[in-house]
Amino acid sequence: MDNDARAGFFKWIRESFGINYVYHFYGENQSSLPTYEPRWIPHGLKKQEDNVSSNGRSVLFVNGEEQLLFEYHLIDEGTEIQVIADDVDNPPKKVQINNVMGDLYEDPDLGEASVLVWIDEKNQIALSISSNLNSDQIITIAKKVKKV
Repeated sequence: MDNDARAGFFKWIRESFGINYVYHFYGENQSSLPTYEPRWIPHGLKKQEDNVSSNGRSVLFVNGEEQLLFEYHLIDEGTEIQVIADDVDNPPKKVQINNVMGDLYEDPDLGEASVLVWIDEKNQIALSISSNLNSDQIITIAKKVKKV
């Protein structure tokens, strides 16, 4: 287990098992699901699906072969995010997303999906972007995500 991945008085923890990374969330969340929106996405991507539940939301944007999946979930007991990395020798990179750090799992193969995960601890929300766009675009999109 990655001891550096412990956060917020053990509200969440990231474990790694080879190429599998799992974010576990603990505690009860009494909040209702807020709305987050990416305020910028690359030209041409169009919203294809928008699924909302009581504890999460997933929005899929598509333009031909380009895809972007934006998801967020309440941090609550039993919530998990799983990321399967491409290579055990390619650990996630720490990236700054506004005032928090995120984990970027880059896929070295052009056109394959990379994943960015970050936590809004103040609002108890776990956010992620999975996309075959380049890493700079993924980070820019994440920095433009706002609670509305």
